[in-house]
Amino acid sequence: MKKSHPKKQIHKIAHKETASPVISFQNIFIISGFITVLVIVFVITHKRAVLHSVQGIAIVKGLYNEAIIPLPSIPNAVAFNIYYDQANTSTVHFTHAVRNIPATTTDYTIQYLKKNMTYQYQISAIDNQGKEVWFSPITPITNEQGM
Repeated sequence: MKKSHPKKQIHKIAHKETASPVISFQNIFIISGFITVLVIVFVITHKRAVLHSVQGIAIVKGLYNEAIIPLPSIPNAVAFNIYYDQANTSTVHFTHAVRNIPATTTDYTIQYLKKNMTYQYQISAIDNQGKEVWFSPITPITNEQGM
């Protein structure tokens, strides 16, 4: 008698497509809450160390000066340019400029001038065709004030 062998069944396994993980609003909310708690815990536990490290240090207000530049009244001027830089006795070379200040403006405040530096400026007037038609003399900035 012949033994029968069970027939081998071949099963095909279908590959399931896995969905990429999606970060939901709820997950973002939970993560941001967790980060907030960590920050609060850090601040509470390190508050004394932070206060101790700055105790006795004087904070100097203002590393810079500012100066008010009066603008002239020039007939037919529609705008002004102000050129300025640190004063240099050998050459005049302006590396900073404030451009197209409306001619109706009476003065302009230049900020972030380094303390203990001497500055100079020159103003130009611009006509309605965009040409610089007038230049002031080069003038030292003498009215600097701390910011």
